[in-house]
Amino acid sequence: MRILHWAVPYYRGFGGQSIFIERLALEFIKRGHEVAILTNNQATKNIPKDNSENQLNVYSLNLNPTNLDDRTPLKFAGIVEVIQKFNPDVIHIHNLVSREIIYLKLFLNRKDTKIPTICTIHDLGTLNRAVNLLKKAETSSRLDYIVSPSRYIDSFLEKISLELRQSVKIIYNGVPENSAPTQSDIKKLHLLFAADFNEHKGAVILLNAWSKICKKYPDVTLFIAGEGAAKEFIEQYANTSGIGSQVVFTGWLSQSELHKYLSTDCIFVMPSMLGEAFGLIAAEASMAGAAIIVSRIGALPEIVEDRVSGIVVTPGDTNSLVQAIEELINDEELREEFGKAAKKRAQTLFSMEKSVDEYEKTYRQLIDAQKSSN
Repeated sequence: MRILHWAVPYYRGFGGQSIFIERLALEFIKRGHEVAILTNNQATKNIPKDNSENQLNVYSLNLNPTNLDDRTPLKFAGIVEVIQKFNPDVIHIHNLVSREIIYLKLFLNRKDTKIPTICTIHDLGTLNRAVNLLKKAETSSRLDYIVSPSRYIDSFLEKISLELRQSVKIIYNGVPENSAPTQSDIKKLHLLFAADFNEHKGAVILLNAWSKICKKYPDVTLFIAGEGAAKEFIEQYANTSGIGSQVVFTGWLSQSELHKYLSTDCIFVMPSMLGEAFGLIAAEASMAGAAIIVSRIGALPEIVEDRVSGIVVTPGDTNSLVQAIEELINDEELREEFGKAAKKRAQTLFSMEKSVDEYEKTYRQLIDAQKSSN
């Protein structure tokens, strides 16, 4: 099977969407399929990477239209050339970015296009654009299937259109299980926050909560992993709050480095302020057996079952976050209990193998249906 992933934007090793796309592609390569990624030209991210980048066939094209102009035909011809050269059996669309979608519309509307297409809704913006695509008669038969990574996203589709909901399947984003022994210098109990530094990820909320209690726990360190536009502000906030000695900014961590933090005595905190379509890092923390605190928003309560595999708190509520952190710091048995339950839940619901199995089954169904219609 030849699978082409349409992923705009796509950064290797950066952000939940791109990390999942890369893992999915590599897993299909391991199963003997031919896989490529079609993306836009992207600025290089200065982040650690694990040893996988040479295994992926990535086509980077100059897209980014703001509207149709005299360069559009040339750019579109480049897309068609790549797709015809790779000759995919199925196209898996991961993002519907408002500017780049113009090329996707043009491609799907070609009369000679007979390639099954599937779209995974990784965010609410993509959801709205996918619905708009499906509502238009000229493209409704060309976007063959929608995948929702959570019941949270699925609920939006159900509210928008019951008819569209019939062509939707829930497939959780999978995360790998690292069975190898972890060698780590991090022996003590610690907190971990890992995300791109956007306001809605809740780093400031976490720092505010930590500033209220950290002096009571001088041996506990809060590690903050990531980069982003708000990094300088967040670092200044930590320093001016007087907690700089108990906060360490690690920069971006590779997946193997991240696992070292998660698989030791870790309290992973994800105090998001906006709805996550899935929350890949929370699933990874679960698979690593960490004690977890997440916000009651988006798909996060699907990943962490409150008081069973972690603690779910009210978004933006510093006091409830303080209480949850203190409870887990003070109760080692509870951390272990939540960690074991989290790992078991992740193995059941969020395994990489299960996710790949579901996508492979869906691809084959679409390809077989296409052959039957010819």
